[in-house]
Amino acid sequence: MTKKLLIIIVAAIAVVVILGSISWFIREKRESIQDLDLSIQNIRFLRFITLPGNLLPSAMELEIEVDAYNPNDVDIELYDLEYQIQINDIFVGNGSLSGDEKVKIPENESRIITILYMANLTTLPSVAITTIQNLIQNEESHWGITGIAYVETPLGKEKFTFSRQYPPSENQG
Repeated sequence: MTKKLLIIIVAAIAVVVILGSISWFIREKRESIQDLDLSIQNIRFLRFITLPGNLLPSAMELEIEVDAYNPNDVDIELYDLEYQIQINDIFVGNGSLSGDEKVKIPENESRIITILYMANLTTLPSVAITTIQNLIQNEESHWGITGIAYVETPLGKEKFTFSRQYPPSENQG
């Protein structure tokens, strides 16, 4: 074997090892980013909105505080959030946090994200609207939020599904 061929083989092995190491590092980082934790800190009912001439409210305004904790060793940026809201398992609507409202979450830190949500109640049957009103007035409601969070990381964009209850259930962290 010539010296030139030996150098080419060693260089090829070095390139394969380096590319393999980089690939492993990126895969490990992507897997660690999966630990993003979203939890509901508070849901506050703000008001019902009733249009003139209607007996039942046509909309409901909520303020939702979501705690986003990043246990990873890289910063992430939440750039979109799509969600559905339920009250005592009654669907009340969809919402989103647009890409214009990016939230940076540094490594090993939390950020509270406040979402103002307007639920359009006109698409619900009147019995559901009455039930929602009674649950809120009697303070016997539990809220659910499910959805998808999109985050931007130094390693690219990632998508996470989540489902949380408020107040938290015993088996939810």
